[in-house]
Amino acid sequence: MTETQKPGSGRRHIDTRAVVNALLYRLRTGCQWHLLPREYPKWQIVSHHLGQWSANGTVEQVQAVLHRLRQRLGYAGLQDLWPKRQRRDAIPVGRLTPAMTR
Repeated sequence: MTETQKPGSGRRHIDTRAVVNALLYRLRTGCQWHLLPREYPKWQIVSHHLGQWSANGTVEQVQAVLHRLRQRLGYAGLQDLWPKRQRRDAIPVGRLTPAMTR
């Protein structure tokens, strides 16, 4: 469960890491918001946080940091930051079906 009740507040605490993981999943797979797996917070919560982070400049700050890392490490070095099972290049090009290339 990614939500916990804050004592005495009536508001739920949302695990920020779970929200970020959901955003990365959606970015990686291209799935629709309402099709996020149950292991992530509700899609409405994830979408709300993305909207807040876009409005307050957090998204741009993260993009700037990733851009600097990419310049420093190069693309190959950046790929090493994620486990191999999450890489998009896991499927050999020869095995791509026409539906996968659209």
